[in-house]
Order: sequence, then C-alpha cells, then structure tokens
Amino acid sequence: MRTAAVGGLFAKYLAKPGAESVSVIGTGPIGRNQLNAILLAVPTIRRVYVYDLVPERSERFAADKGAEFPELEFHVSSTARECIEAGDIISTATVTAPEDAYIEYEWLRPGAVVINTSANDTKMETFQGAAACLSHSREKPGNNLRADAARCYQEGILPSEKLVHISEVITGKQPARLNPDDVIISLPMGIAIMDMINAQRVYERARQLGIGRTLPLWEEVPWV
Repeated sequence: MRTAAVGGLFAKYLAKPGAESVSVIGTGPIGRNQLNAILLAVPTIRRVYVYDLVPERSERFAADKGAEFPELEFHVSSTARECIEAGDIISTATVTAPEDAYIEYEWLRPGAVVINTSANDTKMETFQGAAACLSHSREKPGNNLRADAARCYQEGILPSEKLVHISEVITGKQPARLNPDDVIISLPMGIAIMDMINAQRVYERARQLGIGRTLPLWEEVPWV
C-alpha cells in the first residue's frame, strides 16, 4: 500500500484535468492498491482498462474491482497496446527485463501520464518523446532513476532539464505540464521511511509485551 500510495500522489498532481480513464498493466497487489490510490486522487475517473500476461488474472481483477467500484466501467484488454491506448493514466506494476520494454510513445494519448511503478516497461524512445520525467528522490540527477530511465539519462536521451522533482510541482514552483497534450513519465518508488517507522513501532510494542527474541547480527566481529 505504501508503494501504491506514491503512485496515487503522482496521479493527483500529474494527470491532465478531467482525466477519465486508467490503464492498469499488471494485476498483482501493487497494481490493485495503486488503482485504489489513483481513484482516490483523481475522482473524475470513469473507466478502467486492465491487462495482464495471464488473462484469467485480468478477468479476476476486473470482477473484484468492479464489485468494489460499481460506478465504474471495467474493460479487459487483449493486449498491452490496446490497454495503454485507452488510458489517460497508465499504471504499470510488472517485472520486465530490459530487452522486453514495450511501451511505445505512439501508444500514449495526448496528455497521458505513465505511473511507472515497475522498471523497464518504457522504451527509450518513449522517454525521449515525453515532455518531462518526474521522480521523488533528492539524489543527484541520474542516481534517482529506475533502470530504464537511468539508461536513457546515461546515454543522453533523457537530459537533466526533463528531470523534475515532484515536490516542485506540489509546491507550485513548477507546473506539471506546459501544454495540455504533454506526455509525462513518472517514476514512483514508494516511501521507505514508512517501513522504518512501522518497524520501530512493532519493535517497541514487542518490547512492551515481552515477546520475541534477541537475534545476534554476527557470532564473531567480522572485521577483526
């Protein structure tokens, strides 16, 4: 849920005004929760398109979410292209090898935003065609990118001026898009500090209850 929540945040600030459709690629736990986050962040959504490599999973996803959100239309797509071409917001949550990148720039509708939660889905030419690439890491440009975008940056296909930090958009220092038809790629990565906070709470609660056991990090100091 904490990974999916960041995708919803990006959708809230990057989706074009009046966005009505979401394309979900990958129907696992992150895909399911990210759809929920997007629907919460963009209340104008009316249609959801779904694609998974296993058709039965797409059907199950559409049935489950259709029951959860009966006011929306759910459509199962037969190909990734068919699904992507229908979406104002494209949510990817897959495991894709670099050589299997599949999102073509020509498939994206004017004004579309890709919530690229997985890596290697987007082709290099698509990064090149996009108006901007959004992330939420404060590391130096190029170090905060997922594998597909990092390759584009290293090869000069994705210049620094296209890299925008989401906080600049949220605080109004920079517009999400200069043109309504701009295509935007975003790279949400979850918020790891939430894991640390929750782990600390679990630890403190266990201490209070006197449960659990102490585990050694090592039996002997390894650097002596």
